[in-house]
Amino acid sequence: MFDIHNHLLAGLDDGPQTQEETLEICKAAEEFEVHKIVATPHYLEGQYEPEGELIRKKIEETNDTLQKNNIQVEILPGHEVYLSENTINKIKKEDILFINDSKYILLELPMNYIPEYLDEFFYDLSVMGYKPIIAHPERNKEVIKNPGILYRWVKEGVIFQLNAGSLFGVYGPEVKKCAIDLVDNYLVQVIASDCHGESMAGLEWMARAKRKLEDICGSYTIQFFTNAEYIINDEEIICEEPTHFESKSFWNFLDKFNFSERDNTKKD
Repeated sequence: MFDIHNHLLAGLDDGPQTQEETLEICKAAEEFEVHKIVATPHYLEGQYEPEGELIRKKIEETNDTLQKNNIQVEILPGHEVYLSENTINKIKKEDILFINDSKYILLELPMNYIPEYLDEFFYDLSVMGYKPIIAHPERNKEVIKNPGILYRWVKEGVIFQLNAGSLFGVYGPEVKKCAIDLVDNYLVQVIASDCHGESMAGLEWMARAKRKLEDICGSYTIQFFTNAEYIINDEEIICEEPTHFESKSFWNFLDKFNFSERDNTKKD
């Protein structure tokens, strides 16, 4: 397996703080048959901007240590970029690492809302020849209310990455339900661990997710894993046609009710 979202570089991110912890994560990765891992330190404009050169140096040191310890895992470069209105300018200045120097960039949305400028951002990125991968959409509150909101973007070629642990309730029951809805309707295309090193759980869920996904979407399951390989190799991923559906969640009903109430108020 291949993991395109992982925070395992020691002392550089909010993951492990020592090289020994990083080695333990990589030993667990080898045990769970994850042999290539993209290190994706957070990039938060104005607050935390780890330089690409530093990340590459850390990765080189880590890979050397893995070889010396005969651990069959390779670490590759990347960033997880918290989306802002200035992200395009940062990309133009080459401040940001793409996944293994491919055309794919890993992006994180705000948890509580979807930015109004998102369509413009996706357009600008496509003009530049790059492909966005949105990390863990199932944890975004707007997506939880209405998972079908992703349909249009999937049709336009935006890639959405599911956290393996979300399928098992690691982030709570609402996120779990949303994750299953997204999988069931082909609104996510790749799975990753988002491991932060506080435990091996992220990689363990990767290993367990295959059976869970098979129960939901059958033979398409393999695509969640092979797409990670395609991304790392800078190849086009394979996507199933998404289902256009409308959420029947309580929160979506409440939003409609509130909207109706506002309309009635305006008419009065």
